[in-house]
Parts: sequence; C-alpha cells; structure tokens
Amino acid sequence: MLQEPNKLTSVFNNHAEEWNLDAEAIAAAVELASKDKLGTSGKKRKRSFTPPSKLLLFLYAKGLMAKESSLVRKAKFKEVLEGATPEMQKARERLNTIVLKGEIAPTRTQINPPTQFELFIQMHPEWYSGWVAHRDHPDLKGYF
Repeated sequence: MLQEPNKLTSVFNNHAEEWNLDAEAIAAAVELASKDKLGTSGKKRKRSFTPPSKLLLFLYAKGLMAKESSLVRKAKFKEVLEGATPEMQKARERLNTIVLKGEIAPTRTQINPPTQFELFIQMHPEWYSGWVAHRDHPDLKGYF
C-alpha cells in the first residue's frame, strides 16, 4: 500500500468539483491508486511521492478497469497514455479532449440521429391514423 494515502486524497480532492467526484468516489479512487502504488517512486525504504499526470488521475478517479488486476490495469493505462497504436492514439486524444479541455458533454446532441423516414413521420402524425396504401392494402401487405 502507498505510505501516504493522504497525499493521493489531496490530489483527487483538487479535481473533485471539476470531475464531479463525491467522497465515496474519491475514497474508491484512492484505494485503487494505492493498490497500483500510484505516485510512488524510489526504493521501499525511502519512498517519495510524485503526483501522477492529470490524465492518469482521471482514469483512476472514474474507476476505469477497477475490476481488473493491478497488473492488467496499469498495462492498459500505459498503452493509452503512450498511444503506441492508432487505436490507443485515438483513445488518448479523446481523453485529452475530456480532461485537459474540460469537455463535459458529448460532441453530438443525439447519438443516433433520426432517419429521414422518422423525421417524415414526426411531421405527418396522420401516418398512424390515416390509410396508407402500401402499408394498409391487403393485397400489398408483405411486399414492402
């Protein structure tokens, strides 16, 4: 365990409002970061605390990969932060956008925008109450 969890708590508290972290989320982040010995450097006898990057703190604060083992989690976080593959470069760019630029909402208002047909039906409510030949004629059912 990290010898100075209070320092980690302090680091996460600094971002609590920005990242919408409550006391429970901070405690979980500190526990997870402590398991991974986040912020420690030096030999066992003389450990010093080095504040981690804001990107890495954010990953811990949001509990990403919390159910994974420490080894797997640290390796995956390292992949993302180094951006070794094109996929990981995209992940890091997205993380930069969220954390460093302060994005709090998705860039699109709707994940799946309505199709042209859905827009047509919204503009023509009679579609459901009226008679539509290709939908309602008994000889045409099943062809469209």
